Amino acid sequence: MDRNQHVKDYLKYYIEFPKPPHFAVLLNGPWGIGKTFLVKDFIKPFRDAGLKCAHVSLYGISSLTEIDASVLKEIYPRLGTALNAKPTKVLGSVARSVGKFFRVETDLKPTDILNDIFKMNADLFVFDDLERCELPINKVLGYINELVEHDDRKAIIIANEKEIKSSEEYSRIREKLIGKSFDIQSVFESALVSFIVEISDARAREFMNSKASEIGTLYHQSELYNLRILQQTLWDFERVFLCLEERHKDNNPAMTELFCLLVALSFEFRSGRLRADDLQGRQMAQYMPHSKTIQEASN
Repeated sequence: MDRNQHVKDYLKYYIEFPKPPHFAVLLNGPWGIGKTFLVKDFIKPFRDAGLKCAHVSLYGISSLTEIDASVLKEIYPRLGTALNAKPTKVLGSVARSVGKFFRVETDLKPTDILNDIFKMNADLFVFDDLERCELPINKVLGYINELVEHDDRKAIIIANEKEIKSSEEYSRIREKLIGKSFDIQSVFESALVSFIVEISDARAREFMNSKASEIGTLYHQSELYNLRILQQTLWDFERVFLCLEERHKDNNPAMTELFCLLVALSFEFRSGRLRADDLQGRQMAQYMPHSKTIQEASN
C-alpha cells in the first residue's frame, strides 16, 4: 500500500487543474524521508508528456537574484557552464544579449528583463529545501507568492517545517500562500527498488534484491529514515562487492553477514553517530556475532 497515494492524487489534480489555482502546495516532512524523491518520481511522466517544470533547490541561496539564476538554469540548460558563474553576472549577460537581439537600450535591471522570459516558460515550479534557504522566510515566500498569485503559475514547496523558525509573519504569509499541505510518509519501499535498479553490476544488484528484507529491517532499526544515506550505502557496498572473489560471493551466509554489518556501520558513520575513534582498539568480533562465518569464507 502506498502511504502517499493521497498526496499523488492531489498533485495530479493540482497539476492538471485547468485554471490558475493562485496557491501553492506544501509537502512537509523531515530531511531524508523521501520528499524530493517522491516529487521527482511523480512529475517525471508529466515532464515526458511536455510539462515544463523548474525544480530549484533553495539550499544556501541568499538573494532573490540567485533564485532567478537557478530558475533560469533549470529552464534553459543549454546555457551550460556559463550559469556556473556568479548569478548577477549571468543574469546581466543574458539580459544584455536579449536587449541586443531586440535592438533596444534599457536601464532596466537584468531581473526586470528576465522575469517575463523565464516565467512564461515554466508551467510548474518546485522549490526544495525551503528551511535551508538563507533568505528571510518572508522574502522567499513573497517571491513564490508573486509567481502563483500574479503570474498564474503553479508551485510545490518542499520543506521541513520543524526547522523553520515560527513567527507571526511566517504564519501570515503561509496562510495566504499555501492552499494545501501534506505530511509526507516514508517512501522507503519504492525508493529502495529504484536505488537497486541503478546498481551497475548485475550480480551485486541481484544480491541486494535478495536482501531487501534485511535492508528494510536495518533501515527501520536505525531510525534515521534517510534515503540519501541508504542510496550512498548501497553504492558503497557495490564497490566492496566488486573487490570480492567468486568463492566469497558464492557463500551466501557469509555475504549476508558482511552485507548487514557494512550497512549498519555505514548508517552509523554517515549519520555521525559513530566515529573511527569509537572502533579503534576494539576487536571486530564485538560487532560481528557470527564472525566465524566470515572467517571461513576468507580461507
